[in-house]
Amino acid sequence: MNDDLVSDEDSAGLRLVHRVVPWLVLVVIVWALAGFMAQFRQAAAEQAAVQAAAEASATASAQASVVTTVTGMSATARSALPIRSQPNTSTPVVATAKKGSVLTVQAKQSTWLKVKDASGHIGWIPNDSTLVAIKTK
Repeated sequence: MNDDLVSDEDSAGLRLVHRVVPWLVLVVIVWALAGFMAQFRQAAAEQAAVQAAAEASATASAQASVVTTVTGMSATARSALPIRSQPNTSTPVVATAKKGSVLTVQAKQSTWLKVKDASGHIGWIPNDSTLVAIKTK
């Protein structure tokens, strides 16, 4: 009779294992897949953000690079003002306009003016009303 009890208990244990283990395996698989999907969505969102930033940068760069030719405009330096080789504060200074110097404006690009001073130096200055007074002829 002890042998019958052991086999009945073993049989009940095996039935329990056969019923529970597949569900546990299924739960673990679903949990792992959910984690992979979350990582995939996060990577896709990050890639989309990088692509959007690159497109915005390209658009801003294209807009900033548009140079408009100007005629009949002059700028008077309100203080000593460096004239740069390119429309960027990190480029070399080609000349310095003294306070009160009148500069001929040749072109505009975003927030910069391409100017020519009385000595013939051509370069770029910021289009900032605190630095220059703009006059149309």
